[in-house]
Amino acid sequence: MKKHLGRLVLGALLASTVVGCGAGPRYVATSTASKGHVKFLHLTADGSNRGIIKCDMAENGDLSNCRDVEIVLEEK
Repeated sequence: MKKHLGRLVLGALLASTVVGCGAGPRYVATSTASKGHVKFLHLTADGSNRGIIKCDMAENGDLSNCRDVEIVLEEK
């Protein structure tokens, strides 16, 4: 389990630098996983920039096809 979690965290850090390194370092605040996918909520140290990265996850925990997920907030 520790090895799998380590791969997820490392994958999130790598994904955040691949997807957008212009915003500075990003940190994983939380993650969720379902069969075949994992999502990471990431933010900068000062909290000014945040987003979600979604990756495909192989059965061995390897991550691929990481991409930003657009966040759309609707007003009621």
